[in-house]
Amino acid sequence: MIVDPQIFIIFEPGMYGTFLCSLFTEHKLYKGSRSDRKYIGNEFIFNAHGSGYKDNLRQFHTHEDSVSLCQKNHTELLQFFQKLNGAGLGVHRLSSYYFTKIDFARYFKKFARIIVKPNAERLEAYTERHSQTTASTHMSQWWATENFAGKDLTKVPDWFIQEMEKKELRKYLQVHTDFLNHNFTIDTKHDIEFDPDGIIDQDSLKGMVDSVCSLLEIENFELPFKEILTFTEKNKKFLYRKP
Repeated sequence: MIVDPQIFIIFEPGMYGTFLCSLFTEHKLYKGSRSDRKYIGNEFIFNAHGSGYKDNLRQFHTHEDSVSLCQKNHTELLQFFQKLNGAGLGVHRLSSYYFTKIDFARYFKKFARIIVKPNAERLEAYTERHSQTTASTHMSQWWATENFAGKDLTKVPDWFIQEMEKKELRKYLQVHTDFLNHNFTIDTKHDIEFDPDGIIDQDSLKGMVDSVCSLLEIENFELPFKEILTFTEKNKKFLYRKP
C-alpha cells in the first residue's frame, strides 16, 4: 500500500483539470514537476497545458487509460501504483469520470479525490470549452467515419464540422456524467465535489484546496491569486459569474 498522500483530480476534458493540478504543485510536499504559475496554454490558449505540470504516472490520465487499468487484476494494479511509493505528495490528472471505478482504498493509505462536476445546465459551456482546448477528434467520430470515409473533408464547410464535433462532444460528456450520477457516491472521508465555475471565486477555490489538505492531514498552503486571476480572465467567456 502506498503511504504517501495522493490527490486524484477526476474531471472531464475542458473542466480545468490541468489548472487544478497545477495549484497543488505549490505544496511543499510535492516533489514532481512544478507549475511556473503562469498557467499558460499550448496551441489552445485557454488551457494550462504549458505551465510545467506533468503527470506523475504514465498511462494514468485519459479515458482509454481508465479502461485499461480497470482490466488489470489486483496484483497488476499494485505493481502499477508502486512507482509512487516514496515519491512524496502525488497529484494526478484523471480526465474521465470512469477513474472512479478504481478502488483507490486498496492501494493508498491516504488519498483525496476531487470530483470536478459542473451543474447540469452548464454542460453546454463545458462542451464548448472542450472543443476549444483539445485537439480535434472529428476524423474518428461516427458522423465522419460513417458519412465521409474516403472523402475530401476540405470540401465540407468548417462550420458544419465544428457543429457536428460539438454535438459529439456533448453526447460524450452526457454519457460520462450519467455514468457518474448512477455509479458513484461521494465518500466524505475521501471525496470533495467541486464545481469548476468555482475557480472564479477565491473563497470557493481556497475552500476546496483547504478541504483537500484537511482530508490528507497535511498543512494548508497559499494560492497565487494574482496569477490565478490572469487565468480566469483568459477563460471568462466560459465561466459563470453569479449575479
